[in-house]
Amino acid sequence: MKRPYWSLLAPTALAILVAVLPLVLGGSTLYFRDLFLLHLPLKANQALAFAAGHLPQVDLLRGGEPMAGNANGLPFYPSNLLYLAADLFWAFNAHVWIHWLLTLFAFAWLGRAAGLRKEGAAAAAVFWATGGYFLSLLGYYNLVAVIGVAPAFVASWLDAERRRWLWPLSAFLLAAMLLAGDPFSVLLVLAAATSALLFRPAPFPWRGALLSGLGAAMLAAPGLVELARVVPTSMRAISSQSSAVSLIFSWPPASLLELVIPWSQGNLESGFRSQPPPLFSSLFPGVLALAAALLAIHRGVLSAWQARWAATLLGAGLFLATGGYNPVVRLLYEHLPGLTQLRYPSKYALLLAIGLAILGGLGFQRFVQEEDEEAAQRRLARLLAGLTLFYLFAMLLVARLPAGFFQSFYLLGTLSAEELQGEKRLWVQVLASLVPAAFVLFLISLLARRSVALSAALLLAAGSVLQLDQMQETFWHDEVARYRQPPEAIAALPEDSLSFHRTRTASSSSPPLDGEFPIEKSKLIPRCAADELSPLFGAFWQRRFALAQTADHLDSLEGHFLLMQLYSSRDREGLKVVRALGVDRWLADREIQPDAASQVELAGRYPTECRGEVFVYRLANALPGRFVLVGDVRRIAARDPAGFWMLASGNVDPRTTALLFGPGKNIAGRPNGSVRTIAESSDFFEVEVDSPQGGVLIARRNWLPLYRAFLDGEETKTAVANLLHLGIEVPAGRHLVRVEADRRPLNAAFAVSGIAAVLLLAALFRFRHPR
Repeated sequence: MKRPYWSLLAPTALAILVAVLPLVLGGSTLYFRDLFLLHLPLKANQALAFAAGHLPQVDLLRGGEPMAGNANGLPFYPSNLLYLAADLFWAFNAHVWIHWLLTLFAFAWLGRAAGLRKEGAAAAAVFWATGGYFLSLLGYYNLVAVIGVAPAFVASWLDAERRRWLWPLSAFLLAAMLLAGDPFSVLLVLAAATSALLFRPAPFPWRGALLSGLGAAMLAAPGLVELARVVPTSMRAISSQSSAVSLIFSWPPASLLELVIPWSQGNLESGFRSQPPPLFSSLFPGVLALAAALLAIHRGVLSAWQARWAATLLGAGLFLATGGYNPVVRLLYEHLPGLTQLRYPSKYALLLAIGLAILGGLGFQRFVQEEDEEAAQRRLARLLAGLTLFYLFAMLLVARLPAGFFQSFYLLGTLSAEELQGEKRLWVQVLASLVPAAFVLFLISLLARRSVALSAALLLAAGSVLQLDQMQETFWHDEVARYRQPPEAIAALPEDSLSFHRTRTASSSSPPLDGEFPIEKSKLIPRCAADELSPLFGAFWQRRFALAQTADHLDSLEGHFLLMQLYSSRDREGLKVVRALGVDRWLADREIQPDAASQVELAGRYPTECRGEVFVYRLANALPGRFVLVGDVRRIAARDPAGFWMLASGNVDPRTTALLFGPGKNIAGRPNGSVRTIAESSDFFEVEVDSPQGGVLIARRNWLPLYRAFLDGEETKTAVANLLHLGIEVPAGRHLVRVEADRRPLNAAFAVSGIAAVLLLAALFRFRHPR
C-alpha cells in the first residue's frame, strides 16, 4: 500500500473539525457533565484573575475557597494562555477540541513507536480518537487534557531508545499531564508506558525513565505544591479514606455490553440506568474497531509483543474497571493502605481503551499488509458481515421481547410500563442504526479485491464518520448567547452582596424535568443552573456566594460539613446560621417556609427554563462588613455539630460572640471593638483594630491553611471562627493586623520549575545536536 501515511488520518481529522465547527466559530459551547457545572465556572473565576495579571491562591467569589490549589481548575496548565487572547467560552471550548485533534496524531505516533506499520498506526489512532471512551472525556476539562496528551507521552518513552532527545521532551509531556489535575489517570498512563517498555524485547531504560519522572515533577512543582497544601484540610482527605466512596463509579458487569452495543447503559437524554450515572457515557469502540480487534487476535497474532501488551492492558482494564462489583478489587480496596486514594474504578477503562485501539490497529494492519493478504481481507469482510447479521438479529429479537424484560438491565427502582416501552424503543433505534453502518463497512471491505489502498482509506474514513454520528450525544453543544445574557435574578443581588444558594442544582441533584420540553432535557440542567444563579455561576456576573463548593471535594472540609448541615436543616435554623456568615441574600427554588418568613423579605421571584422559579430573599438585620471584632469567645471541638445548633438556636449571638475551634477558655462580658480596613485583595488584607478588652477579629472569608497572620509585625495564630471563617485573637488596645496567603512555597516551586525547564531544554538540545 503506497498511499501516504498521514492521508489516512486526514478524513478523521476533517470529521472532527466538522463536529467542532460550531465551537471553533464561537457560536456554541459544550455543556454536558462536569464540563459546564464544575470546570467552566472555575475557569471563569481564573479568567478574571488572568485579566488582572495574576493568579490568586484564594477565590473570594466562592467565599474564599482555594483557587491555585484546586487542580480541577487547571490553574497552571499551558492552555490558560488562551484566556489571555480570547473570549472565555471560546478559550474554554478550544482547550477541549484542540486536545481532541492532537490526540489523533499523538496516538498515531504511539502506534509507530510501538512497532506498528504506518497503516496500522493510523487505524489505531482513528479507533482511539473516535472511540466511545475518548469521546466521553469531552465532558471533563481535566481528563481530556491528561488522556489527550497520554499517547504522546507513552510514544516518547518507546521512541527514546532511538532518539535520546525524547527523554527531556517526555518530561514536559508528563508535567503537562500532572498539571491537568487528575493524578489517578497520570498513574495509569505511567503504568501503560512502563508495561510497554517491559513487554518490548529490550532492556528497560531506567535512567531515562527516572530523568523523565524527576524532570516532570520539578516542572509541575507549582501545581503539585498548591494541591498538597489544600488536600489535607479538604473533604477529599476524608472521603478518600472510605473504600465505599472510592468504589463509586464502578462498571457493573452487565454494562460491559457497551463494548458491543452503544448506549446499552442509557444516554444523556434518556437517562442512565445506574445511580450515580456512569463516569464515562460510552465504551463503544466502533463497528470497524471491533471487527479489526477480532481480526488481530485470530491465529496466534499474540506472539508479537505489541499484541501481548495490548491484550494485557485490555484484560487489566476490564478486570479493574468493574471495581466494587468485582470481589477481588473490592477486597484490595478494603485492605491495601492508600488504594482508596485511587477513586472511581471506571478510570481503569483507560487501559482497556489503549489496548483495544492497539489491537484494532494490528488487525487493520493484517488486512492491509499481511503476507496472505487475501485471507486477511476475506476474514475482515466475514467479520463485518457477521456483525451486520448480529445487529440485525439483535434488533429483531429486541423488537419481539416484552418490555418488562428491560427492567433487568436497571440498577435503579422499578420502571413504569411507559418507561419500559421507551427503553425498548431506544434499544431498537440503536441496533437499527448499527445494521446499515456495519453493512456499509462490509461493502467497502469487498473493494479490497480491486484496491487494498482504496478500501483501507475508505474504511477508515467511513468508520470514523459513522462512529462520530453514532456517538454524537457525547459532544452536544448549546448556544453561547444563552449564557451571555444575565439571568433575571441578578437584579436582586447587589454587587456588594453575599448570597447563599439553596436549590436542587446547587445541591447537585437534578431539577424537575417532567413532561415535554422544546429542547433536549440534557440542556435544561445547565440552563436552569444559570437561571437560578447557581453559586458556581456567580463569577460570570462577579457576585459573591458563601459555601460555593465544587463537587470535586477539594474545597474546605469545614465548608462541606456546614453545607450538609444547612441542606438538612429547616429554613428557620439555616437563616440564622448563614446570617452569622455575613450572608444577606438567600436564593431558593421554592418559597421560604412559613415559620421563617419573619426573618426575610422577598426581593423577587423569577422563572427558569425548566419550569421552576428562583426566589430571592433579603435577610433582615444582616451583619454588615467583611471584618468584625467581637469580644466574647466560645470554644468548641472542630466540626462539632453542636456549634451549628448554637448559632441556629440563637444561643450564641454572632454580633458579640465568636465560636472558635480548639481548646481554651470561654470568655464572656467583653465589649466589641472597631475595625478599619486599610487594604484588601484576594490573598491579603490589612486592618487596624481597636479593642477595649481584647477580642476576636473575624474575616468573612473561609479559613485555609494557606494563611499567615501578623499582629503588629509578629506572626500569630489563626483559628476557625463561626464554623467556617478566619479568626484571629487580638489583645486589648489598638493593633495592626496583616493576613496574607503564604506564597513562599509557591514561589519556591516556581523557582524549581524554572530551573528544571532550563536544564531539560539544555538536555534536549544536547541530545538533539550532540556535536
